[in-house]
Amino acid sequence: MARARCDDASHARRRGRSRSRRGRRRHTPRRLRGSGLGGLRRADPRRPVVDRRERDRRARLRDRWALAVTTSDRGGRSSADAATHEERAESTPESGPRGGDATQTASLHQRPHDAGESETPDRDASGDNGPAAAASAPLRVLFDVAHPAQVHLFRNAITDLQTRGHETFVSARDKEVTLDLLDAYGIEYRSLSTKADSLPGLIAEHLVREVRLAALAREFDADVIVSRLGPVPAHAATLAGARHVAVSDTRVGNDLLRRVQQTVTLPFVDTICAPAGFDLPIDDASRRPLDVQELAYLHPRYFEPDPSALGPDLDPETFYAVIRVAGWDAYHDVGERGLSLAGLRSLVETLDAHGTVVISAEGSLPDDLESYRLDIDPSDIHHVLAFADLYVGDSGTMSTEAAVLGTPAIRTNSAVGDRDEPVFKTLDAYGLLESYANEADALAAVDRLLTAGVDREESRARRERLIADRPDPTEHIVETILESAPEQP
Repeated sequence: MARARCDDASHARRRGRSRSRRGRRRHTPRRLRGSGLGGLRRADPRRPVVDRRERDRRARLRDRWALAVTTSDRGGRSSADAATHEERAESTPESGPRGGDATQTASLHQRPHDAGESETPDRDASGDNGPAAAASAPLRVLFDVAHPAQVHLFRNAITDLQTRGHETFVSARDKEVTLDLLDAYGIEYRSLSTKADSLPGLIAEHLVREVRLAALAREFDADVIVSRLGPVPAHAATLAGARHVAVSDTRVGNDLLRRVQQTVTLPFVDTICAPAGFDLPIDDASRRPLDVQELAYLHPRYFEPDPSALGPDLDPETFYAVIRVAGWDAYHDVGERGLSLAGLRSLVETLDAHGTVVISAEGSLPDDLESYRLDIDPSDIHHVLAFADLYVGDSGTMSTEAAVLGTPAIRTNSAVGDRDEPVFKTLDAYGLLESYANEADALAAVDRLLTAGVDREESRARRERLIADRPDPTEHIVETILESAPEQP
């Protein structure tokens, strides 16, 4: 996809006043510039950024939230306020490169009070400014996205916040298909760094990214920064004077690295959303429950499988299996390993005898396996998983996604064990996911499942029970963001 930098003319005029926050004065944010921090990356203009399925999904989500806000007065707004925000959402283009003209971009960087509205929010009937009252003023929320899975995790929360009249922007990291997904969903963003390939390179990248993210947060004048738990966004939020909401469900396997990460990160986090059984040394007041986070984008209200997204090589009416081979190069993967090359070849040979086999791989594949590589638009991977008869892989995220979609799923990597993450234990309890530390045991489980016959109907029934028992994570993320709104001066 083509990359383009924004001209200064497409950005907002700098504001003529400073704003007090946390007891000190802040300078007016500078204009978002196309230099220094990396320009806004926009999609190839020769093809639509948002396809039909995404436009329909956004329309359904916008209508549902507009109705919910109007009827239940969520977020501390009145029905009249909800109608105003619904009109504002309808006036925003639903497709094309977002921020593609000066008017749209300016709206990202100007607060309502810059247009002459009062800077003091209305008080509620009791005269207090509680969380609901604070959230009634439009917020500026910056999402930091460093991995493709985080695009999916936050995209519906972004749509929800925009529907409620809040301003959002995304800082991104060029890793795998992260930028392609942001383009596909029409989400406006700025890429701050590209994933490094060595430990010294990763350290340097994190330092550069932290400085750039703090600068972007000041320029955007962010009230809240939302991200996965990590030191970079936590430090940047503190430097920018913003609140920080972190989402976590991934355990760092190495004890020393885990202690270091928590030591340099947790003191700078305001609120953490994590599964109830996830071990974090934080007080209860700073913690919010958030289980099975993949439901934030795979819940039936957000996702409907579409067979037309499979392409010509896959048929939902005939057997096909998906194999996932992860990269194992993240800091939380230190000391762990996934499928071996011998295990991958054995798995392909076994599954190939029953139907079509496709491999989703982060890195390169041997020449004899390259023909199995899955070649689709990255945003269509969940449609492929939803219609698959079987998933086998070493990735934690994609294993969870397949299981949540009701596809029989087998996961294997060295991190499996008594200290496994809560989401894997939950999915195992529902009979949706089998996990094995020994890949030989995983291959034996594949043979057993194929011999017995894959029962998709039973898997779908188990999925329905999971969805009935678990709350919508997107709702919890949005509620946490709104309650984290900084006190208004």
